[in-house]
Amino acid sequence: MQHQGKSKRERRGHVLPQAPLISLDQPGRLLTRHVLALSGWSHSKLYKKLKEASFPAPEKDGRVNYWTTDTVRAALGLSGVTP
Repeated sequence: MQHQGKSKRERRGHVLPQAPLISLDQPGRLLTRHVLALSGWSHSKLYKKLKEASFPAPEKDGRVNYWTTDTVRAALGLSGVTP
């Protein structure tokens, strides 16, 4: 996958927010980009909250971080939200 306009050094590994394709009422996994979209936080703010333990740590599947929909819904105080 080729990123347009930015070198590898400029990207720094940060992901851009992207709305999840599933409802938070369904069981499923949410990636970092989905959590950013739902919370409205920047990548830096999310990882600051993880470091402070004010947001639950992600689970891992190999190298991929993810949160379950139940975990994110509870942590953000959301209920019955459909993206």
